[in-house]
Amino acid sequence: MSFYFEVREENRKMFMETFNSLVEKEDFKFVCKRRNRRNSHIKHEVCKNQYEWRIYQEIMQNEIERGNVMGASAVAAMGNQEQKDLKAKLVAKIQVMLEENQNPSETYTEFKAADKAYKKAHAKKFGSLSPPSYQEK
Repeated sequence: MSFYFEVREENRKMFMETFNSLVEKEDFKFVCKRRNRRNSHIKHEVCKNQYEWRIYQEIMQNEIERGNVMGASAVAAMGNQEQKDLKAKLVAKIQVMLEENQNPSETYTEFKAADKAYKKAHAKKFGSLSPPSYQEK
């Protein structure tokens, strides 16, 4: 199963790199950062669009300035309207890019195939313990 996970991650990164090379707006580019898992010292890679990192940081700062130190992270995780608007624009941009360009379309197709193979292997190994979205329908 780790093989399928590695292939999926490799294809996901290839798609993000291809997307970043074609998109002009910096806010839409994917950025990966090493983050601690909640209540842990173990780091893992989290990839989000630049606007998601920016808005999260802005909300955190605003909440801390308001005195909401303990709840700032939860409020920031909910996002805001700007984030929802930018996500809709990003999805539209990706759809246009997939229709107009061969390379991102191929890397996206490869990623989706690798993602499907990983989810199938996960469901086979863990059965009902796999997330419902991993179960074949």
